[in-house]
Amino acid sequence: MWLKNGTHVFKVLTTKTGLEVVATFPEGSKFKPNYNLLLFNNHELWFKRGNEFTVLTEADPSNPRSAIIVKRQFTVQGFDGELVKQGVLYDGNVVFTTKSNEIGVINRDGKVLDRLRFTVSRKDIPYHNDFAIDEKNNVYIVSNTVMLSFGWDGKKLKENWRAPYDFGGNRLQGSGTTPTLVGVGDGMDKLGVVCDSHTPANMVAFWRETPPTNWQALPGQSRQLAGVCALPGARPPRFLFTAIENSPVCWGYGIAAAQYNGFMGQSCNNLKGVYKCEWNPVTRKLELAWVRNDINFNNVLAMSTVSGLLYGSGREQDCNYYYYGLDWKTGQTAWRLRLGRTDEYDDPGDANVLDETGNLTFTTRRGIVQLRSRNRDLRR
Repeated sequence: MWLKNGTHVFKVLTTKTGLEVVATFPEGSKFKPNYNLLLFNNHELWFKRGNEFTVLTEADPSNPRSAIIVKRQFTVQGFDGELVKQGVLYDGNVVFTTKSNEIGVINRDGKVLDRLRFTVSRKDIPYHNDFAIDEKNNVYIVSNTVMLSFGWDGKKLKENWRAPYDFGGNRLQGSGTTPTLVGVGDGMDKLGVVCDSHTPANMVAFWRETPPTNWQALPGQSRQLAGVCALPGARPPRFLFTAIENSPVCWGYGIAAAQYNGFMGQSCNNLKGVYKCEWNPVTRKLELAWVRNDINFNNVLAMSTVSGLLYGSGREQDCNYYYYGLDWKTGQTAWRLRLGRTDEYDDPGDANVLDETGNLTFTTRRGIVQLRSRNRDLRR
């Protein structure tokens, strides 16, 4: 596993007895890598500072314990604003957005292949959230007033569509969530789902492609808007936060999201709420499937198609942190594990990763935690 904190990049191995940090970069001095890292299948790891990319790799890719070394560095030229978010396209190129409202594509050598400036309202911020990329190399960006889709055909960028929507919240945070893509494969409705920050918050679905010809637009909304599902009780925990900050997770037409309580530590009496909505392809409506108003997941949710469970953690009124597995279909608790009271178990809103043996790994304010699977059915 590759991960970072505010000063270093780490390579961590899962061993028979636990987790082991086998390599650190840099060895002594500190630096500030960008929020998101790009990992490629040739053992390259990219991070950036400003508009400069550093490409890391392993000294010996055949040895998981080998040192982390710098392979190359390059600076992306010709952009007015700082590069903010970046992602890997399905053709292997890298797409990014900037603070000057541009989207660009570079190849693996750092050469700019194309760039496109897009317009938003003067106070709009379309780079708080990360963006989503589908298998056709379409990129989905959400701000606090509009959902945008851009296409990449291998040579040129273009704006596919834009759909205005009042996401509520404050002008700094926008919608809060990175778009989650629903509908994989032929014959499925293709949707992009985010959560707004009204009170209560809503899960909001947009058609990723041209809406069906017989689609009737929702009253007062863009035809690109497919559905809105209210999330009972979801509300911003305090100023500068949105009700739901972490992206929804989906399987099939089911989409789950959770109330967020911030990255500065959870109180013992935090806001509760885990929600699952379902897209009905017959009625073409986004409907509430179940609600858990007694627990909180403060993390980016994880779902296992093997166990059929939704995973997350949060703090309860006894001031302990607990980890849960909820039944994906019903929302009922399948298991619950007490972790402890210290903030070494406090997940500030990061990804929870399931490995091939059913282990769950997540980062916290103090480090990294792994829960070992005891279920042989998950070990495959």
